[in-house]
Amino acid sequence: NSRTRLRWFFRCLAIVCICYAARNIPSNILHKERYRYSRFKSQIDDFQLHAVFEKDQLSTDDVDSSSMAEINYETYHKRLLNTALPHNSAFKPIYLQKWVMELHTLLLRRKMKFVVLTTSTWGCATLLLRWLISARLVATPPLDNILVLSFDTMVHNLLLNKNFSTLYLNVSDIFNDQSVSTKHAIYMSRLLVIQVINNWGITVFHCDLDALILKNPFELFENYPDASIIASRGRFPFELGKNGPWKYTACMGAILFRGSPHTDEFWIAVHLINVTTFDDQVLINYAMKRLNIIWTSEHWRDNVPNVANGDNGFQIIILPSLVVCRETCMANNQNSYYIWHSKKSLYLNLNLTDYEVHDVVSTTNGNNLIGDAWLRKWRSGINIFNHNSCNA
Repeated sequence: NSRTRLRWFFRCLAIVCICYAARNIPSNILHKERYRYSRFKSQIDDFQLHAVFEKDQLSTDDVDSSSMAEINYETYHKRLLNTALPHNSAFKPIYLQKWVMELHTLLLRRKMKFVVLTTSTWGCATLLLRWLISARLVATPPLDNILVLSFDTMVHNLLLNKNFSTLYLNVSDIFNDQSVSTKHAIYMSRLLVIQVINNWGITVFHCDLDALILKNPFELFENYPDASIIASRGRFPFELGKNGPWKYTACMGAILFRGSPHTDEFWIAVHLINVTTFDDQVLINYAMKRLNIIWTSEHWRDNVPNVANGDNGFQIIILPSLVVCRETCMANNQNSYYIWHSKKSLYLNLNLTDYEVHDVVSTTNGNNLIGDAWLRKWRSGINIFNHNSCNA
């Protein structure tokens, strides 16, 4: 009868749609996810996995599946995201939270292969405007794919109005532990975002607002295709760096995390280290220590990068101070620097004082301008750039 024929018609139509969708899934994505799952499964012991699944009320039956195709894609990501960082009890479950889905939309739908990440609050609006000017108007070529993590709605709305990519994060949506200071909550939140982006196979270059971009550093990064992490020099944590065996550490102020399987090994190490602090720079350096990195040279020279190799093909590059300066920034060497990360003054083409910058971002002045045109409006004349601290 007609009802039976209609039922069979819709069944056949559904089968055709499923076959068409399956045929259009890129094989390299399935292969990549299969590899990521196998590495994750082998690196975390059964006890820890069981604890995570029990907490999330997930079945452990899926763990024994040999094929990634048999494992629910979202379930897999839920496992990895909930084991991204130590202090699991301090974090709220992030799976399917609004900010994760918004981040997915911002990056994956635009097919970004890399993202330049920085963070800001309204109290840091002065440094944010100047950092954007350095990244978009001073650096040659300008940095693309900039994403600002906004930790209050005022700076978030400003960036939206000026056509800059921004993701709003409320630390209360991320942390269970409200005793964590605002500064450390921001540190851990940005590290969590970096891990999530890396898990999607996207490279992340993170930069502090006081690390001015004078030249596009990606031409430097291309010289080290095997490096999982490329970072500027730091001294902290002192027990590893300044007063420890390494002399220097990886600094979060200017650091690239490559979206690669070897970086997956690093994030697993971050999860497994036993530390009590909520400081992202401490976490990343102790994770590298857990990967048993060995420096290829004990001598740190100002014009030569230092390389360290660790377990499972992990490699880190620490850039020399004549490329990314921190304590050694000198005005007469300004043309050699790619990134100026110092409290010392630097001359930029700006016609704004700190008070005027706050006036710019808090009024409708230049409201008809967006993007680089808005930044260019404030880049005329010469003024001294002072690295004043901002109120997070």
